[in-house]
Amino acid sequence: MRQLYYTCITPIADYGVEVWWKGQIGLANKLQKLQAEANRRILGAFRTSPTAAMEIEATTLPIPLRLDRQCKRYA
Repeated sequence: MRQLYYTCITPIADYGVEVWWKGQIGLANKLQKLQAEANRRILGAFRTSPTAAMEIEATTLPIPLRLDRQCKRYA
């Protein structure tokens, strides 16, 4: 499931990140909801599980860090 998230969902969600990502929290929140749901399915966690704990267990980067990393890689 984790591989499916990284190969199919993440590229679509992050398409054109170099153009539209300027550190806006509102955009990050939308993607955070997507990643939290994916982490719940990857881990089989409850809906009330903390997002930060799920990111650590699933070894996924927090959204702002992931987007900043992609922008720096592009530059």
